[in-house]
Amino acid sequence: MREDTMGDEAEYVRLISEITRQAYFNRLNRLGDPAFEDVDVELLTGDTYIENRADFVQESRLDNVTALNEYDGVEHTSTSHFVIMDDEGRTISATNTLGNFFGSGNNIDGAWMNSQLGNYSDDPESPNYLVEGKRPRSFMAPTIIQGENNSSVMGVGSPGGDRIPSAIVEFLLRQAYTDESVQDSVNHGRFHPQIDTIHIEERMANDQLIEDLENYGYQTEVETVATYFGNITGLVRNNEEETMEGISDARRAGSYDIN
Repeated sequence: MREDTMGDEAEYVRLISEITRQAYFNRLNRLGDPAFEDVDVELLTGDTYIENRADFVQESRLDNVTALNEYDGVEHTSTSHFVIMDDEGRTISATNTLGNFFGSGNNIDGAWMNSQLGNYSDDPESPNYLVEGKRPRSFMAPTIIQGENNSSVMGVGSPGGDRIPSAIVEFLLRQAYTDESVQDSVNHGRFHPQIDTIHIEERMANDQLIEDLENYGYQTEVETVATYFGNITGLVRNNEEETMEGISDARRAGSYDIN
């Protein structure tokens, strides 16, 4: 992505939305429990394959649009993410989900068990088709990023169902291509594509952005409920300066504690 793309808000939203759609398409068609499915990780993460998928990024939704990603349209707030980091930078980034409310309703040794049958596909040809003992796909994306020459380490993640990857990617792109602080990148407005509609957080929505995206052929929907866009949580340690910074997201009362 060109750095100047982020200066054109509508082009940035369009480009990231199209890339997100392609990534979700690959998720639906190529990912499954590796104990049951042959998932070629080297292929999916290789430069050649990524460049090939980039050729499918549409210039406009006015092109032939195909629904690439599934979505149940229901917002749940039953997922948590946490990061633990010690003073040497050793990091745990973990996401836990119940699926919805109290999950399966079973409590074992003080922990509620999730209910993830809805995460399987009912298509027998899908690599995510339900099989006894098989783990379903998940959108959870606990992430650890290490700086060049071990200069820093970041643990980050978010709840948010199928919006987890887009929330994290948008945060990381702002960190990579702007001079914003981590907190400013968290606070910035977010968006998420669903089929041919781009859902835009109210804090970033404006008439010009909506008009430009509709000229590209998208439908737009402004979302007023902040929890729709996740809850970026994390810790960042600068190993050279031996300092640590917390990341909290007011969308779901995120917090951090540095001792």
